[in-house]
Amino acid sequence: MLYLPSRLGQCEGRKKLMKLMFLVEHFDPGLGRLVRKSLLGDSFLIYHYGVFSFEVMNCYNELVKEGKIREGPGGLESSPVCRGISLGSPEKRGGSDLKLELGEKLRERVDGVIERFGNLTGYELEVQTLKTLGISEKDRYFGRPVESIIR
Repeated sequence: MLYLPSRLGQCEGRKKLMKLMFLVEHFDPGLGRLVRKSLLGDSFLIYHYGVFSFEVMNCYNELVKEGKIREGPGGLESSPVCRGISLGSPEKRGGSDLKLELGEKLRERVDGVIERFGNLTGYELEVQTLKTLGISEKDRYFGRPVESIIR
């Protein structure tokens, strides 16, 4: 999760970060489409503002609490001590081992997602992810896991 704001320089807000994390989990840039099997193992469902993960939100809150992500008027950014640092497995994302590097497969996925979607706002990502899932009325899908929706 820290790699996203450090790679973007700054991230508009937690909504954008959440949608980008969903895309890292389920969008395969090589195939150009969503895939059911998640990459990191975080579960996403349809919620008030589109795709959402309680696991990602808990990790995010912990990183803010630890000072590794800063929320400010310009959006989110990784703290100066974390810039250029990337994390690997889900167990390490919120942990204290900040020297762990992203694996090649994960780095390629994250970089591909950033290249394709990184310039969109949080709202645009909300609309785009729902559209990509084939959802026009999110209320009909509220609470459903995305794996049951991805074709």
